[in-house]
Amino acid sequence: MTGCTKAISLWQEIRSRGYQGSVCPVQRFVSGLRSQLPPEIRDRLQQRTSGRAPRERLPAQLGKSPREVVWLMLRRPGELKADERHLLSE
Repeated sequence: MTGCTKAISLWQEIRSRGYQGSVCPVQRFVSGLRSQLPPEIRDRLQQRTSGRAPRERLPAQLGKSPREVVWLMLRRPGELKADERHLLSE
């Protein structure tokens, strides 16, 4: 378990040792540990564990909910306002 950074891996290991709970508390615990890391280490860890670079901007950082962004993506380009087109081009 030492150095385990993936909640699923940790959960599987502690289940083999008798833990009977679900994966959710383990995910919350690991997330709490990650949030205490310095940003540069957290970003590096995310790249290593997810296999991809961290997302540059999330919908909330763009001032839109995920649902709003999906609807913008589904609309016809001609129906979009200039600021909506700019948002989707980022």
